[in-house]
Amino acid sequence: MKQIIQQLQDFYKINCNGEWEHENRISIFTTDNPSWIIKIDLKDTFLDRINFNKDFRNNEFDFYNIEIKNSVLEIHCGIENLEHSFNIFFNEIIPKFKNEELYEIYLPIDNFREKLWTYAEGIIVDEETIQLIKIPEINSSNLRFKATNIETNNQKLTTKYKINQLVKIKLEKTVGGIILTAK
Repeated sequence: MKQIIQQLQDFYKINCNGEWEHENRISIFTTDNPSWIIKIDLKDTFLDRINFNKDFRNNEFDFYNIEIKNSVLEIHCGIENLEHSFNIFFNEIIPKFKNEELYEIYLPIDNFREKLWTYAEGIIVDEETIQLIKIPEINSSNLRFKATNIETNNQKLTTKYKINQLVKIKLEKTVGGIILTAK
């Protein structure tokens, strides 16, 4: 099973789109009782409009409360319940509430990998994977460039990706800003 830190990094990455990461935060705090408080802003993610609550209390050190309301995930848990609480988020909440909301993703253009991408849309499968749903015809209005001096020499632009294909994601910095791309 994937490590919690890697899952958290992937969740953050899949939501970065040049805007979300400027307005939303992931925070992890400790308290003096001792316990943990985690807050993740879910606004403009596929979990934006859900409500969820799950509680467990064995004693003052062995507990968790996991709640999503008003587009914020808040976890309050005992000092040894942090990993279990994150497992509930990644392995229960995300699979249960993923929906058909489309995410913008850019696909590498054949022969221009790491330099030129075309627009596509997909749905979230998990915190690091998107299923491609729509790949419009490639044209100059839906391209993103690594640099402004890329020459295509009027060759036909293609991509190897297909509808319904599952792709792992990564971030790329382009002339127009940060984009989510297929690995």
